[in-house]
Amino acid sequence: MTILTKKYIIDMHKLLIRHTEGLDDIRDDNLLESDVNNLFQIFIGDV
Repeated sequence: MTILTKKYIIDMHKLLIRHTEGLDDIRDDNLLESDVNNLFQIFIGDV
């Protein structure tokens, strides 16, 4: 199982940006952190 950490998501984002030539920027770092943590809590809560 792959756990989507903040670093993993940012690395995937950078890879996608390299291929699509978009802007390499995270608009809201706190929102990303919150979403990553919420997904993990939901997953653990379902067990």
